[in-house]
Amino acid sequence: MIDDVALRLVKPGAVLINCGRGGLLDLDAAYDALLDGRLSGVGLDVFDPEPPDDHPLFRHADVVLTPHVMALSRRARALVFEEMAAGMEDVLSGRRAPAVANPGVYEPASLNASAGGALERGPSSSPPACPPAP
Repeated sequence: MIDDVALRLVKPGAVLINCGRGGLLDLDAAYDALLDGRLSGVGLDVFDPEPPDDHPLFRHADVVLTPHVMALSRRARALVFEEMAAGMEDVLSGRRAPAVANPGVYEPASLNASAGGALERGPSSSPPACPPAP
């Protein structure tokens, strides 16, 4: 974490740029370092939380804020669509998709008598086969 302790070690007038993770930077410490000259500028394109809460650092003249747009490059967009198409092909071919937001869909449903007959997902050693595409 880039906090007051870390910012006391920078050369006066340093420029801090965070384009990794918003939670890596203590905004209060960065603001204090900007005010006392340890930092001459701050550039941020990641925030925690997202969208960010208001902070005095954001209104300082020597601060540049941009949206996190790394995924908007042509190559990144192409990769997203390639991975999406590969995942769709896997599922339609009866294979498990490599990236699943809710992996519980691959667990077989079982009737849980203690839950009043409610359907419950249980552990599975292999995912169920998807029907082949027509």
